[in-house]
Amino acid sequence: MTLREMHIFIEVCKTGSMTEAGRRLFISQSTVSQVILALEKQYHLKLFERNKKRLIITEQGKIMQNSCIKILSEVEELEYSLSHMGQKHIRVGTTLISSSSVLDQIWSAYHLACPDVRTQIIVEDNESLVYKLQNHDLDVVITEQNVEARDMFCRKFAEDVFVLICAEGNEFFNRDRIQLNELHGKQLITRERGNPTRELIEQVMAEQNILIHLIEFNNIDIIKAEVIKKHGIAIMARRLLVQELQRRLLRAIPIADLKKKRSFYVLSQIHSLSNPIIEQFIKICQSIA
Repeated sequence: MTLREMHIFIEVCKTGSMTEAGRRLFISQSTVSQVILALEKQYHLKLFERNKKRLIITEQGKIMQNSCIKILSEVEELEYSLSHMGQKHIRVGTTLISSSSVLDQIWSAYHLACPDVRTQIIVEDNESLVYKLQNHDLDVVITEQNVEARDMFCRKFAEDVFVLICAEGNEFFNRDRIQLNELHGKQLITRERGNPTRELIEQVMAEQNILIHLIEFNNIDIIKAEVIKKHGIAIMARRLLVQELQRRLLRAIPIADLKKKRSFYVLSQIHSLSNPIIEQFIKICQSIA
């Protein structure tokens, strides 16, 4: 059984359709059908039960499927190891939020530990990053989502809390903490609809019947600038405020009854964890909690 035949068989298992498997592999349906029939004839097995709508894998087929997945995974690991042998570079994928929140700290610490490693950064949405990681176009991914997938390493390494931000002179400026109900009737500067923080604010306020008036901006830096200019207050994740807090341009006030936190995860292919460059990057991530 060749690697090509294994790939075709696995794709049929995934899709339950020879036509769809052929489309994904850019080969004809008849080629897929010939491969499956040849495998069944060669090993005297029935791999699929055939009906009008979908192919149903048999128990014999499941045994072959598990073995093929294991073999293909080992082949991918070997190819990865050979292609990266002796190379000192790492390709990092990150979402925009993770890039703004934790990447600078990771980046600085990593280059102190590995000054001779060349790095490449790609900022995209989570789905695109995971796809590229699975297809070996990235070495590690930093994201806010816990990703569960076969042969994937995923570890939470940091959290972030949401705080109220305001400038000097605001009624909340000297407070150690506030309660959500103190924002009733207030005007909050926030992101546009669809933004995760905006959705969180609307959800918690609705749950507690708190009425707020929202002013929308589609950029985090603009929101911080508006707060600094004393044009309003906002709720934001604390890790987005490092520079402003250091320069004392605004205050971040804990919200006692807002328990929701933002988590950050580092992802990699399990078989790439033996690469010392990637291993060190993951250790750096875990050290910044």
